[in-house]
Amino acid sequence: MVVKVYGAACASVNRVLLCLIEKGIEFETVPPFGVIPVIQDRDYTLYESRAIISYIAEKYKFQGTDLLGKSNEERGLVEQWLEVEAPNYHPHVYNLAIHALSASVLGFPPDEKLIQESEAKYLAGDFFSLANLSHLPFMHCLLGPHQ
Repeated sequence: MVVKVYGAACASVNRVLLCLIEKGIEFETVPPFGVIPVIQDRDYTLYESRAIISYIAEKYKFQGTDLLGKSNEERGLVEQWLEVEAPNYHPHVYNLAIHALSASVLGFPPDEKLIQESEAKYLAGDFFSLANLSHLPFMHCLLGPHQ
């Protein structure tokens, strides 16, 4: 059975698609009508990207890439970083992406102060650290094609 993913191209939907790809799960994308992303896996429907990727990783844990860790300790760290990322990183990078990449398309001027502040500071203070290193892949996607 094919998992249906409702949603347009955005970070939340891409998070779900990447998880499905890593697990080797067949899927199809469907244009959204409401909250996105949403998946339909047989008779089960679920929304919210982090809930979806956790569901997929657990349901298909023996298929494709191991996304949960091999021990309870590794699983704990995975869950810890999901919890840290959601309220502490995602809102800031989302806001930056809206102002740096989409403001003119959405019909408002970009907040240059927000963009400048984002360029001038590191995540854990005034120095480059592992906190920054762990988020480079997402920042590369955000900034890479536009430089």
